[in-house]
Amino acid sequence: MLVHNIQITRYTNSTGTQSLVGSGRPNCIGAQCYIMIKPLLPVILYFGSCCAYSAPLLPPPSEERFRENLKTLSSDTYEGRKPSTAGGKKTIATIRKEFEKAGLSPGNGNSYLQATPIASLTTERAEVHLSNAGESNPMEHGTDILAFARTLKTRISVVESQLVFVGFGVIAPEYDWNDYQDVNVRGKTVIILSNDPGHLTQDRSLFLGKGVTYYAKDSYKYEEAERQGATAAFIIHDTRLSNLDWAKHVAKFNKARQVLNDSEGTAGNLLIQGYISAATTARTMALSGVDYELELRAAMRLGFKAKPLASSITLNVNSALAYVTSYNVLGLIPGLERPEEVVIYIAHWDHLGIDTKLEGDQIFNGAKDNAAGIASLIELAYLFKSAANNQRSVLIMAVTAEESGLLGSYYYTKNPVVPLRQTVGVINLDMMNLNGKTRDVLVHGFGNSALMDTAIHEAIVKKQGRVVNPFGRLEAGIAYRNDGFSFNRSGVPTIGLASGSEHVDNGSEWMDAQADDYFEHRYHQVADEYSDSMDVSGALLDVMALYLTGQVLANSSEFAQWYDGKEFKPLRDAQFAP
Repeated sequence: MLVHNIQITRYTNSTGTQSLVGSGRPNCIGAQCYIMIKPLLPVILYFGSCCAYSAPLLPPPSEERFRENLKTLSSDTYEGRKPSTAGGKKTIATIRKEFEKAGLSPGNGNSYLQATPIASLTTERAEVHLSNAGESNPMEHGTDILAFARTLKTRISVVESQLVFVGFGVIAPEYDWNDYQDVNVRGKTVIILSNDPGHLTQDRSLFLGKGVTYYAKDSYKYEEAERQGATAAFIIHDTRLSNLDWAKHVAKFNKARQVLNDSEGTAGNLLIQGYISAATTARTMALSGVDYELELRAAMRLGFKAKPLASSITLNVNSALAYVTSYNVLGLIPGLERPEEVVIYIAHWDHLGIDTKLEGDQIFNGAKDNAAGIASLIELAYLFKSAANNQRSVLIMAVTAEESGLLGSYYYTKNPVVPLRQTVGVINLDMMNLNGKTRDVLVHGFGNSALMDTAIHEAIVKKQGRVVNPFGRLEAGIAYRNDGFSFNRSGVPTIGLASGSEHVDNGSEWMDAQADDYFEHRYHQVADEYSDSMDVSGALLDVMALYLTGQVLANSSEFAQWYDGKEFKPLRDAQFAP
């Protein structure tokens, strides 16, 4: 086979990072060898003598099939793909059919489906009374406080539970931080500041400064309160720590809440959770002679001490419960040498359904979010099945109920078809690049794990000749708002690709403008629809990047581990403990 001489060139991005964009030597993974003829135009060649396995030429991702699946899944026929609706059920059936067509084996024993039980809780009535020095004063639900049942019961009561201000409610050994030191909150009600200690000061010496950490998540704060034995927990809504005012916050959260209908929904000591306004908090703390502003500043300093208050709270919450079952869809390519070890790809198939209160268009089609991710999963299924030469298994999974709180992915981590200690790593696909090819790739989770970083470098830098950078905008907390977080919080390192920032033809400013336009006019709106004008070449290039990354993981002898100092490292270490 004739191979032309190829000049090695480099380009420099806006950060000054240099990257190889041409190579005169083929790079091999399995039976496929890749040569960069010029930037961003990978040509797949077959060299029979250079590789460990012998296999036919790997076909590239299919633009026609990708477009068809993107267009179909985001069409009005699928009614916005809300779980447990007719559109949601149709979505599951379509994905299963596409997995079968691609040649994937059932990923859950003999089934392509994993049932995910979901419960919906709606607070119908909440009575809240604050007691101090023998006086009982009512709090108005929706004005002063929001209360939700944490357990699946129609009526829950908490009687005369002492209030304790616990600052940010964080225990973070890697930051030498413990807001619960020297205080016992068993049977008590904790009130907790939102976000984390670095956010308000933007001081990088405090956690990540303005960047969001795991400890800023509401879910973490409630879970930590439960671990500490609290009976109820309320997060303080202070506009200095949140981007919504109290009225908008109430409107956002005072509605049905979806949770997993499993053991966590029926047991536990934390009976009630919710939010309390900063104004109500200040008045409540003043009754105990405590200044909220002083305590807020104290909570941002290392060595903060929780403050028990002289007040107690009584809560009676009545809830309406509803139960549904949705499904994750799983397809498998068994490994040739170590099939019991698995690399996982995930993308959520659900979106927001239909809002009959809207005039005109009422369907949230979710083309970019995340029909594009599912269309990409299907292309990965074809790529891996066509090669079928990996030492480890590859599990391709479309998960449900991401928009309801990452429920499908979290349910899988609690009920994995392959033990988490045998899971090499996870790659998440969400909102693929529909604006054309980019010279760079932004990666969620880059810089967290040596194996994942190596796989990214081998696949994207060496074989595609592109620049890799970690996803910026840490203040957006994207790492804790996608399905990869379910695996991270369960100990398994996860990565995901975001759209690159430097378009091949139009540059960085143009690419930034496209992102701004999408998030302003289409994200989580009915306007997120398919168009024939979408340039899917960027998504297809990223699909190949994802495939190459997974191939490195699937043929490695290692498992992804966290770097020292990462918040989830102890969980992964425990999985591999003797």
